[in-house]
Amino acid sequence: MPTATILVDADVTTGWDTTFPASPTTHFTKVDEGTVSPDDTDYNETTIQDDIDEYGFQDTPANLSQLTQVTVPVRALLTDASATAFIRVSLWRSGPTQVGVDVDLNGASFGGYGTLGTANAVFASLTLTKPQADTLSVRFQFKTA
Repeated sequence: MPTATILVDADVTTGWDTTFPASPTTHFTKVDEGTVSPDDTDYNETTIQDDIDEYGFQDTPANLSQLTQVTVPVRALLTDASATAFIRVSLWRSGPTQVGVDVDLNGASFGGYGTLGTANAVFASLTLTKPQADTLSVRFQFKTA
């Protein structure tokens, strides 16, 4: 099955309250590492329940006819003493249409609370055309149970 790496290239919603470094002010630039080693010197952060950051993707390759799966690698550090915090990852098309089922990533997903790690949010069994795939965005929502 052919695969392609598509990076985020736009802010849709920037609800998370901290971005580091502060310049540039865009949030997507802090999460666009692609397939290379993660850059932990830039990040977005929130401590507020239900805060959402959402990013738009680059267009898919010209030869794509159907998209059947999206894997979103998420690098995070959850520092919740009560061990109830998680990040809800969801995939959206053209704004209001959700694609697939939410993926909840908790501290264990990243190797434990207080541990910086990477986990994959996988959206499988999709049947999206290229025009539909080119309108995808990914949403990250901070939750505390």
